[in-house]
Amino acid sequence: MGEVVMNRPKFSEGEIVILQSESYPHLSGEYPVLGVWWEEKAHIVSGGIVMGTYVYDLPTELAEVDGWLESSLRKKYDGCGQDYNEMIKSLNVDIVEVV
Repeated sequence: MGEVVMNRPKFSEGEIVILQSESYPHLSGEYPVLGVWWEEKAHIVSGGIVMGTYVYDLPTELAEVDGWLESSLRKKYDGCGQDYNEMIKSLNVDIVEVV
């Protein structure tokens, strides 16, 4: 088996992430990351085996889940703070209404 290369985790402690769980859809939503750790042992996930991955601790209160894999998490992006028309005006672009 090849060498496992540890990349940086995609999410950091304290960051708000979006959980999208196929196995537990009722838990899907926004959560703060409580902790991040590197797990070298194999995990069986959706019929496949995942080895060497970051695992994220979220406050989901689900006893059978020790942590969540990156594949179940999404970045939460803050909006730009402007509506569409304000954003276009700030770019100095003419707004053309399509009828």
